[in-house]
Amino acid sequence: SIQDAQARLNLSMLASRGELNSAEVAAFEKLLTSLRQDPGLARATAQLIAQSQRHGDAGSGAPRLISLVQVDDLLAVPGCTPAVLAALRNDVVFLPRATPVNVNTASAEVLAARLPRLSLADANTLIAQRRRASFRDLADFTARLPGQPEPDPMLLSVTTSYFLVNGRVAIRQAALQVQGLVERSGPSSHLLWMAQT
Repeated sequence: SIQDAQARLNLSMLASRGELNSAEVAAFEKLLTSLRQDPGLARATAQLIAQSQRHGDAGSGAPRLISLVQVDDLLAVPGCTPAVLAALRNDVVFLPRATPVNVNTASAEVLAARLPRLSLADANTLIAQRRRASFRDLADFTARLPGQPEPDPMLLSVTTSYFLVNGRVAIRQAALQVQGLVERSGPSSHLLWMAQT
């Protein structure tokens, strides 16, 4: 199967150059709350990302902090359990750069998290409208927003560059479930990583 990775909240945006991004932390807190999870995990995740960015150039012999690349890496965040991970799995992602959320594929929870003043009920209304007709562009999305300011095009989009590809690899009697992250750039696509799931 192929899934739009930009339908999810990109947790790589929680910190930049070792500094927390308070707007992104607030968005993740809102998502965690919508999913009935501890919103404190947002700050803990952001702090771990910021620490790994600050210590990315640690000298030889110094312990290296884990970089969060895949959703399963959230288990390194204090307080993140397998149950929390299961609740978040379909709504978060780590992408190699800042990316907007695709409003045509995002869940109601992700849309509500991305737009600070959008309620979950209003996000569900947008999803119902989207089922009848996809958003043609951000102007169309904005026209259907209930009393919201015009969204930042750096945070929302109707296009996607990143996809999660899930598959099964079988060799004789052995089989593995795998997932890969693919970046589409113009006419070409590149596999960024692949992991066993």
